[in-house]
Amino acid sequence: MKNVARKTEPIELRRRQRKIIGVTLFILMNAAVIATTAYVDFGGDHGNRPHLADINALYLLGAFGCFVVTLCTETLKYYLMLNHLKSPKPMSIAFKVAALGKYYDNITPFGSGGQPFQFLFLKKQKVPTGTSSALPIAGFISMQAGFILIAIIVFIFGKRLIDNAAVSIAAAIGFVFYIFMPLTLAAFAIFPRFMCRAIEFFARIGHKLRLVKDPKAVGDRALGMLIAFREGLSSILHHRILTLQISVLSIIYNVAMCSIPYFVLKMFGSDLSYASVFCTTIFIYLCVTFVPTPGNSGVAEGSFFTLFSVIGVDHMFWAMLLWRFFCYYSYIITGLIVLWHNAAENRRHPPE
Repeated sequence: MKNVARKTEPIELRRRQRKIIGVTLFILMNAAVIATTAYVDFGGDHGNRPHLADINALYLLGAFGCFVVTLCTETLKYYLMLNHLKSPKPMSIAFKVAALGKYYDNITPFGSGGQPFQFLFLKKQKVPTGTSSALPIAGFISMQAGFILIAIIVFIFGKRLIDNAAVSIAAAIGFVFYIFMPLTLAAFAIFPRFMCRAIEFFARIGHKLRLVKDPKAVGDRALGMLIAFREGLSSILHHRILTLQISVLSIIYNVAMCSIPYFVLKMFGSDLSYASVFCTTIFIYLCVTFVPTPGNSGVAEGSFFTLFSVIGVDHMFWAMLLWRFFCYYSYIITGLIVLWHNAAENRRHPPE
């Protein structure tokens, strides 16, 4: 037993060291981007600093309102799905599912952490496995589909507003990345036999690599979750009214999210049209889709600063910071509050 403990300690130590190094590099990268944009925006000329008289704080309410709309639409979406799948929960639980999903999406690479944590949270709420696995995936697919629909419309009608070939190419590549995951998940549901074979194959590979002790048990468990997920997702998709509701809510979510830059820029006196800002924002999100950093940090800020600076927007440093606060840090803060509240609830009423 002592030898096992001694072998485990160096592994855990290396994991902690890698995590510390990763977090440090992430912070340094963000600091470098913020410092660079500040230097470019100010350029030693203090005249580019906004005066309080030039700031229209009413537009700040518009940006905050968009943030509230995104949380409300996500909350309502999960509330409707929970009730449809015969696992009714109060609106507060649906809000926590939405907030935790956004929180973990924004602190994990490629925004991939939200769905697993939503599944675990729903399981703790004694929601059946099928519903627990179907809801996060259905929520993710609907949100992606809503953005894809908007992006297609922008490509058709708003591309003329983006006079930059490199940005257009990067956005096209990002669009392919954006549709990859929804198509893959759809394939999982449509071709279950193929998925069974794929699960068995990867379980055997994991066993040969000594990553999986019992490939049959792992395969059976994964297959059981897949079947439950497929049944739950099929139930949602076969309910046309529910599908329409969550689709509309996802479109509203994406429109609100991509409207935040307009209110932020107007706050600092921008005269850009809503269509121009909205289309540019869609292209920014497409360009940073394949960036692996949490929340696309670093590249997102740089892209926002560069694209809007080129088309003649002043005070870009402050506008960029406000934009990132509402579309990124606000969700992290909300998620932390939910986690703190859950921890306090567990201390007062320990789970059985």
